Amino acid sequence: MSSRYDAIIVGAGPGGCFTANFLKTDFNVLMVDSAAFPRNKPCGGLLTEESKDIIKKIKLPDSVFSTPEYLDITYMDFDNDVDIREKKNYLNVDRNAFDFELLNLSKNGIDFSSNTRFLDAEKMNEGTEGYKVILEKNGKKMVVESGFIIGADGALSAVRKKATSTKVNKLIAMQEWFSGNHNIETFYFIFSKDVTDYYSWIIPKGNSFVCGAAFPVGTDVLTRFRLLKHKVKDILGDGAGFYKKEACLLTKIKSTKEICLGVNNIFLVGEAAGLVSPSTGDGISFALRSGFNCAQAIKNATYVPLESYKELCSPLVREIGQKLKKAKVLSDPALRAKFLGNHTKLVMPSDSE
Repeated sequence: MSSRYDAIIVGAGPGGCFTANFLKTDFNVLMVDSAAFPRNKPCGGLLTEESKDIIKKIKLPDSVFSTPEYLDITYMDFDNDVDIREKKNYLNVDRNAFDFELLNLSKNGIDFSSNTRFLDAEKMNEGTEGYKVILEKNGKKMVVESGFIIGADGALSAVRKKATSTKVNKLIAMQEWFSGNHNIETFYFIFSKDVTDYYSWIIPKGNSFVCGAAFPVGTDVLTRFRLLKHKVKDILGDGAGFYKKEACLLTKIKSTKEICLGVNNIFLVGEAAGLVSPSTGDGISFALRSGFNCAQAIKNATYVPLESYKELCSPLVREIGQKLKKAKVLSDPALRAKFLGNHTKLVMPSDSE
């Protein structure tokens, strides 16, 4: 680890790795993460159309993809007794393998330090550009200078606290893994008001599958999760064997005012910025796109880099605004019934087989 960098990236998830990958050709970069790698990331591991477009900029091995590789979506609405399937072609990935490959691609040409926490940052003396960044690795503190700080450290971003006091709404996401033979060939997008006012999911992953949901903080998560499994017991089947439970916090903003892209030369990407779909919880596509935009802004800005970054991310913010409207519809059983009933792309499963 050097004493001075052009940019320090905090967080080695998709957003941090994409920023590093497209910044490293022109800048001296340090990327740190508090976790040891390979790490376990609780996530459904589905890539949207937007994700599929952005990852074409890199080459990923087949080993990161789960089977079925492409998934349609089935809306299962217990509140309205509706079961509808839509052609979607979500790309199904092994999230841990996906993250590890992104890290391997990005860390060639940069300095990378795992088990390293971001503690604080102070502006350099007047007349000197950049920051003194305080890090901690294995209990030892160190100070590293950097021109830019990029926060890609997720829902509990420590870097965000240096950029804004604006807080974001959080949910508790929990999912369980099951192994054994199953006939699940679609991504189940499940609504049930007595489970959660968000949504639940079932996703096949080769010989396994995950069943999960996101809940408001402060609710009885375990009781609600048991209720979910009871409701979908016909899908889960009798032969499935539970083998792992995992949970994390998930950002679900209530307004685009909660989005913060940075201040001065501190940039925020992905979930740290509040860029997560409030209707589906998709954070990967926003992390990849904002990470790419961040690198381009720092490399190519003809004026203030942060203003360039905000301009590049304005379509993402507008997209989040549209998804906020969709989230409001999906969370209300009456509005959802109308949405599903008028959705002309949807077909009943029996009609699509």
